[in-house]
Amino acid sequence: MKNWIITLLVFILPVIGYFGLKNSQEARNSMIAQAIEKPTVMKFESPMCTDCQKLKKEMETLKPVYSDVVNFIDINATSMDKSTQEQVEMYGVTVVPTIIFLDSNKNKVNKIEGFTTKETVENNIKELING
Repeated sequence: MKNWIITLLVFILPVIGYFGLKNSQEARNSMIAQAIEKPTVMKFESPMCTDCQKLKKEMETLKPVYSDVVNFIDINATSMDKSTQEQVEMYGVTVVPTIIFLDSNKNKVNKIEGFTTKETVENNIKELING
């Protein structure tokens, strides 16, 4: 059983990320360019991650409330493209979901690894906005 899980994590998930739900590098670069003026919430996720899907539903309720003052970027951490892997390494993402909170100068303010509640994310967003 353990070998099967390791095989899944090492070989199959990256392939699914590459061929299945690969984020467009151009779209991601555009989102990051737009994020320069505002604080940013980056969520690293995987399409096969149950906690990622639960967190996605939670965060969808926050986006309409805070999208005027905060940029939200979702990144498929299992994508094999170079830009994604550079971001995964730069922010030290080892677990999905991981949420990175960046101020308007793109300095990392906070990092949450694993599933968290909507309230925790919202509190971090409020802290990000209020400085």
